[in-house]
Amino acid sequence: MLKIRKESQNKVFPLYDFLDVIDLMKDNVKAEIKATLFKKFQENAALFADLFIREVKKKDGKAKKELKKFVIPIILKILKKYNDPAIDAGMNLSEKILSGKIKKTPHWWTKAEKKKWLKRKRELIDTNEGYAISLLEMACDSYIIDTEALLMEMISAGTAKEKVKEKIAENIKTVGRETGKYFNAVSDTSESYLFRTADKTMKEAFEIDTQVIEDSKTLWKWVTFHVNSCPDCIERHGQIKSYAEWEAEGLPRTGMTVCRSHCHCVLVPTDYEIDVKMPLPRERAKLEGM
Repeated sequence: MLKIRKESQNKVFPLYDFLDVIDLMKDNVKAEIKATLFKKFQENAALFADLFIREVKKKDGKAKKELKKFVIPIILKILKKYNDPAIDAGMNLSEKILSGKIKKTPHWWTKAEKKKWLKRKRELIDTNEGYAISLLEMACDSYIIDTEALLMEMISAGTAKEKVKEKIAENIKTVGRETGKYFNAVSDTSESYLFRTADKTMKEAFEIDTQVIEDSKTLWKWVTFHVNSCPDCIERHGQIKSYAEWEAEGLPRTGMTVCRSHCHCVLVPTDYEIDVKMPLPRERAKLEGM
């Protein structure tokens, strides 16, 4: 349960709330991914060591195929559990922005809008899973390359085959440098996935409410939260553009800022009045009792 903040009635609170929910989900999913990988790799260390050694000798790509076949379904199963919570976070923020902030009246979707959303929700999930698979495949490729470099270093030095296999298995079991880097890359996928899911939900909600996206009079303000903000985001803080202009320049978390997928900035319509003269201070939320 999220710890309630004193400033909960402030207009900036829904933005805090959105980021807190995503951050807490991210922490949970990262911990689950790392714990699951640790257990699975412990159980299959010898098998992976053999595959890596075989890859160095035959260069047939079997190690990459087997690693992807083994890891990706496990990670996708974990990520899928967080689809609805991430979608809810994006939907909740979009509703708070839309309700009474642009139309000046409470916002409810019609039956047609709800039907359109259900179709887009399925498409959104499918697209994001494809995105996650691409990131996980790249992480697997990098892990193979890093492990091959370690193998070549030992083999070229004349290390006995048994010792090489023993060292690779040890690297896997103890989460050595190469394996640790891989675990981090895989778990980092969750942050991109959760934010991308929530961001796309907000965009779909705004597009269904065509008054918001298509109305050229609606301008959007870039809001930066002061949590290790990157120089690009600090520079963009408070800037105002149309949604189309922000899409062309790069929305938050689309790779156009130094922080890339770690970006914690939010776009809000200028009708949603908050003081953004300086980047907004924000502390991470904590679970009750922690």
